[in-house]
Amino acid sequence: MDPSAQIIGNVHIGPNVYVAPRTVIRTDEVDTEGKVHPIVIESETNTQDSVSIHAKRGTTESIGPRASIAHGAVIHEPCVIGGGCFLALRAVL
Repeated sequence: MDPSAQIIGNVHIGPNVYVAPRTVIRTDEVDTEGKVHPIVIESETNTQDSVSIHAKRGTTESIGPRASIAHGAVIHEPCVIGGGCFLALRAVL
């Protein structure tokens, strides 16, 4: 993980995951029961420069193994990205 990347909250990152410079992965909003739901990034995933992944209150996000999230992509709210998927430059989900 690059030192300029920010990982905030209940984030689970699998082995051999690349987290590039200026990437932000954040899930820190509590639901009505006081729980923070996770963002799960499975093994061998590649998150390139300036990717933003944010889970809002009560939502979960999952990124499967060997996915590639290209430069500047934004993933927001509840989302499941399957293994081996590719999100293009500046894609917004």
